[in-house]
Parts: sequence; C-alpha cells; structure tokens
Amino acid sequence: NQLQFRAFALRTPPRPPTTREDNLHISDIDKAIVEGLRQFGVLRDVDGHQLNQRDGAIVVACSDGDQLHDIFANHAALQSARQNPRIHLLGGHGGALKIPEKSPILKPGRTTDLDLIDEIFEAQDLKGITTVVLYTHTPCGKAYGVDLNFLQVIALQMAAKSRLKALAAESGRAIKVACFAHVHHADGRRRTYYICKEAWKRFQPAEDDGDRDSAEVA
Repeated sequence: NQLQFRAFALRTPPRPPTTREDNLHISDIDKAIVEGLRQFGVLRDVDGHQLNQRDGAIVVACSDGDQLHDIFANHAALQSARQNPRIHLLGGHGGALKIPEKSPILKPGRTTDLDLIDEIFEAQDLKGITTVVLYTHTPCGKAYGVDLNFLQVIALQMAAKSRLKALAAESGRAIKVACFAHVHHADGRRRTYYICKEAWKRFQPAEDDGDRDSAEVA
C-alpha cells in the first residue's frame, strides 16, 4: 500500500554513484519510486491546458546538460497556444532543490537559496510573468551526490513551492506555482509529468512538511 511504499522509499538511498557515468542512469530505487508514484496517481501526464501561460512562465530547472534540452523543448510545446514560447529560465545545478531553507544541496555559509528566490521575484518584475514552474528530474547527479532518492527530491520540490508561495504572500506578490518532474527512463524514454495535488496530499501527509497545498498545479 501507499504507506508501506513510502516508508520503504524514505529509508532507501539511491545507488551511490561510483563513476561519472553512473550519474547518467536512473537508479533502481528511483525506477521503483517513479513506477509507484505513477501507480498511485501522483505523477501524471502533462496537460498544458491546465497551466495558465498566457504571459509565459518562469521555469526553474536543473542545468543538467543531458536533460535540460528535453525539459525546455517539452515546456515550449506546452505553450503552443502562443505564437512564440515565452520561457524565462533559471536554475543552475539542482534547480528548484536550492530553494528550501534546509536543502542538503546548499553549501554552508552561502545565500544560494535567497539568491535564486530573489531572481525569481526579479523575473516577475522584469517580465510581468506570474506563473512559476519548478522542475525536478531523475537521474540527477546533484541529488545522487547527497544521497537523495526521487521521493526525497519531490518532497524538497514541494518544500520549495511552499517557501516560494509564503514569501510571495508576505510581499503581496501574485504568484502561481506548478511542480513538474522529468524522468529519463532506463529504456531511453524521456517523459515529463506533473504532480497531482490531491494524490500527493494523500500520499505525503501534510504534517510531514507543513504544506497542505504543496502540489497545486495552477
């Protein structure tokens, strides 16, 4: 059941990469997590019509050189209603995983999280875009490097959304945040999924991260 699957996943780190090549392939535990989250309805096929991108989107994604091209191309396709895609791209290594205050990918003594949040809000001011899309992906060398499996990555993604919305509310900003997940499957397929709000709330009890609206899509 969901609770048993979740307990297993949270106890199980990804396969530690021993070579740079290992970072290019999805770990066995991440394969199981993706299959489970698909089965439980947490990861669902993307429907671009559910995302308001009339003014474009601020996309926060990891700058992974093997995956970013697919993430960008697929997101551009979601803006087919526009004559030209309007994507304001931010990220760096880890992308949205840098936003949570206690993220394990943050380096001590730096303000990486605040800098990225500031850039997101600055992009809103410069471009007049209210929709922010946070991406995570697997395999991810940055996540594997700190022993995060994909369930833990998504939990951090939800915490990123929570923090972003809270800070936006404090400053009176209008913001909508969507959370997408990109998967490079073992058979070579690359797929982008959105995280279903209701399914995530059932799968990840709200008291675990304090966010009762953590996977809203629009």
